Amino acid sequence: MREIPYSSTSVFANLIDGLPQTAARSFGLGRTTLNNKIGAYQIFISEAFSSTPGLMLLEGNNTSGWSAITPQNSYFTTSPTRFVTMGDPNSLIPQSMSWMTIHFTVKAWLAPASVANITGPEAFDGSTTFTIEYL
Repeated sequence: MREIPYSSTSVFANLIDGLPQTAARSFGLGRTTLNNKIGAYQIFISEAFSSTPGLMLLEGNNTSGWSAITPQNSYFTTSPTRFVTMGDPNSLIPQSMSWMTIHFTVKAWLAPASVANITGPEAFDGSTTFTIEYL
């Protein structure tokens, strides 16, 4: 858990995959020395809180405007145009806040050794950039 202080303004969060060409909802863990995919991971928001209580909102992924989301569909994608914030439950408009706490869940999986053709040690090389921007 990490609490990130803000001045009272509207912000959104976005994640960018440091290893492109991964499945849309997954971030890559790199490739073997033989160039086979090692595995991947997904990042979900398990819960979020802010100085102004509200709903988690999502914009992007072929939606027009902001829509309410739940932890079941709060996964981040490799799309740089999928944004998450907190918002008013009635108007679905992002709210100003002075702080926000986000709890993430990371689910990872590895390719079977036979598929990835792993015969010895391999280094993971996954990278994700977490971005916070002001609206």
